[in-house]
Amino acid sequence: MEAETGLQFETGWTTLGARPAAFEIQRAVETALARGARERSHLAFFATLAHELRTPLTSIRGYLETLIDEDLDPETTRRFLETSRSEALRMGRLLDGLFDASALEVRLPADEDATGDLQAAIAAALNAVAPIAISRRTVISQFACDLAPIALETDRMTQILVNLLENAIKHGAEAGRICISVAPEVPGAARVSIDDDGPGIPEDERATIFALARRGTTARAAGSGLGLALVRLLLERVGGTVEVETSPLGGARFRLRVPLRRP
Repeated sequence: MEAETGLQFETGWTTLGARPAAFEIQRAVETALARGARERSHLAFFATLAHELRTPLTSIRGYLETLIDEDLDPETTRRFLETSRSEALRMGRLLDGLFDASALEVRLPADEDATGDLQAAIAAALNAVAPIAISRRTVISQFACDLAPIALETDRMTQILVNLLENAIKHGAEAGRICISVAPEVPGAARVSIDDDGPGIPEDERATIFALARRGTTARAAGSGLGLALVRLLLERVGGTVEVETSPLGGARFRLRVPLRRP
């Protein structure tokens, strides 16, 4: 695993001899703390990898189980198979990207030439979350407009939208409503809003839910606390932002500012 990822793991105890000097104790403590921080970073990386792969795997499993259990018409069968193949290819691209640089840290410079299709990302995300939306009888409405290409890869934008839509479906009301809308915000940026009719997020938690491994007190479903952190990190990498506020539907509204790619 170390050879494949470039990450080195350190294990063991930090020991001191009898009657160590004060500076030796301090140095040993600093060494142990630094090693612990590196190990936590490595564990967080693989937790993120598992989290990001779980979504396309769940989507593929949902479509395949439907194909096995239901007698579908040829057109629907082909569409389900094509979506499963698309999700499998996206898994491969996610693996490539996550092993190149931890999506949790995203310290490498962003690709200044990266370009993506926002409408394609929305369509892919809606296909990916369709099984879980159907299982909870959630209705998703879409309102969009034509915009220039975004300054973020389509796969990355899909990753962001899937995290937010899954979050809205899981924590929203059973047989509830979700609305995703796109509109120009300012010259050079698009505004993407995702609204749900769940319990919402208290004002005193809106700044902290984007931190690693933090979950809101109103969360209704299990989760790792990594999805929202990834959303913020991936957007900030290209100069975008994400905020949360109260939705007109009564729940939470996640408002994204996504930079556009001008010719």
